[in-house]
Amino acid sequence: MVEHLELLSVEKNRLDKVSQPLRQYLADNIIPVLTQGLIEIATKMPSNPVEHLANYLEEHQNDIDIEEELSSQFVDVDNN
Repeated sequence: MVEHLELLSVEKNRLDKVSQPLRQYLADNIIPVLTQGLIEIATKMPSNPVEHLANYLEEHQNDIDIEEELSSQFVDVDNN
């Protein structure tokens, strides 16, 4: 049982390490624009909210400031 818990802890730590760049990328680039689009939907209450959100995201696609390529942020956990 203890070995199983230790293995789960190791796997969780590995997953946290690998997913950190992706989570940071989403937090920096996607979440702010998506949140504003959702706020706009909540205030305007359009008849087709999905289409409205799609249009909002398309109109604001250049608001995303990507500093690095996502692929360069991934960590190679097998070599670290």
